[in-house]
Amino acid sequence: MSKWLNRNRGWIKKRQTETESFMGSDSPDTPEDEEVYGIVYHPIKHPLCVSKEVLVYKTMGKTRYYYCKQCRELYPDTPKKYCFKVIEADD
Repeated sequence: MSKWLNRNRGWIKKRQTETESFMGSDSPDTPEDEEVYGIVYHPIKHPLCVSKEVLVYKTMGKTRYYYCKQCRELYPDTPKKYCFKVIEADD
């Protein structure tokens, strides 16, 4: 069983006030364009069944190998039906 170490009262509230003061809108370092500090998220879908329930089982450089959880249950003996790969593109 585990227990808290160095448990102090108000540590969450203290953390929130530090974050709010750091990310305040009145700061001169606040960026005008927020797209610079984020990335576009495109959900990966299985090409055959268009399911979003996919998991990565291997990564090699810019190539990621996925399998579909739904198709794996339907076709357990044929990996060609539920395995696919995604290659990261340079923009």
